[in-house]
Amino acid sequence: MKAAKWMALLLAAALCLPPAAVSAESAQGEAQTTVQADSYAAYLSAHEGETGKEAAILLAPETAQTAEDKAAERIDGETGVTVSAGQTVRWRFTAESAGWYTLSVRYRMAGEGTGAAESDLLLDGAVPYKEARGLLWKREYHYASEKRYAENGDQLRPQKHGQIAWRDRTVYAAAGYIEKPLSIYLTAGAHELALAVKRESIVFGRVMLRCGQQVRDYAALLAEYRE
Repeated sequence: MKAAKWMALLLAAALCLPPAAVSAESAQGEAQTTVQADSYAAYLSAHEGETGKEAAILLAPETAQTAEDKAAERIDGETGVTVSAGQTVRWRFTAESAGWYTLSVRYRMAGEGTGAAESDLLLDGAVPYKEARGLLWKREYHYASEKRYAENGDQLRPQKHGQIAWRDRTVYAAAGYIEKPLSIYLTAGAHELALAVKRESIVFGRVMLRCGQQVRDYAALLAEYRE
């Protein structure tokens, strides 16, 4: 009888324990990072109806910080900071007003290769929602103009070459099922934005945060997902 009571007490205590934090782990074994919301839809729902006045925040590469103390340098006519797989670049800044901000990033690949770079987006030390993980930074390609032929005379496909050039990218979810750019919600005050690179090496130039658009309600977003 006493044993049964002890088992009941232990079960009750276990049920009262708080749920474990959801975390994302980098490819290079860095410390785990908390994910604030299970999905982008849940993140939007938490701040549903909140607006912000038009504003723009420029994060310059000269103000970027890395654990390796990498300095921004002139590369191909522009300034950027090179970040390799397993490294993180951070910007500390102040938002004058609260609101939803989209991100536009100037970048270029750091070297030859065939694949896209990949990174996680962190806000104030945490991934804001799962769709902010695994962001892809694609290469730009061009095809060789010369014609090639096989031994039997059939024409071959033109060779594809990766082009290393500066590009602007508005941040979208890698999965592609969210048509609109991803947004982050900033309160007025100090913040830290970070990009943790998981694959390839990439040069980050300036980052632009823009605010001034009301976020749609959760029901409208969910309907778009299901279309």
